Amino acid sequence: MKDGDPVNSAFIDCANAAAAPGYGLHADTALHRLARLGLLHRFSSQTIFMIEGDMADTVHIILEGRVKVFSSEPDGGEIVLNICGPGECLGEMALDGGRRSASAIALESVSCSVVTRKNLRDAIVKDPDTALKIIALLIGRARLAT
Repeated sequence: MKDGDPVNSAFIDCANAAAAPGYGLHADTALHRLARLGLLHRFSSQTIFMIEGDMADTVHIILEGRVKVFSSEPDGGEIVLNICGPGECLGEMALDGGRRSASAIALESVSCSVVTRKNLRDAIVKDPDTALKIIALLIGRARLAT
């Protein structure tokens, strides 16, 4: 597959085979179904692919690799918010159409399914499991922040 191709189950299955135990997108999960609505994007190590303050119009579901999510401090430093890997979702705040609250950098070669805000919203409307997964994700992130 090449960048911009629709993500299919076969690619997700290959990524799952390479993922560490307990990670990855398993068939018939809400994130697996959501990932199939996206387009494949690959990022080389040290590529910043989400920038704090930019408009949030996509969600990234990590298929392969690891990503550091961080926020910038006024003095030029950074606060690491999370290290994410296969089967995890970034940018879920795209739901509100606001600005990104953090940046993301590839720590190694990364493959993501990039899902548009419209496709995310459509999936939530059509699939209660997707809605519940996103709600649980947001709750979990809120708990980490407090």
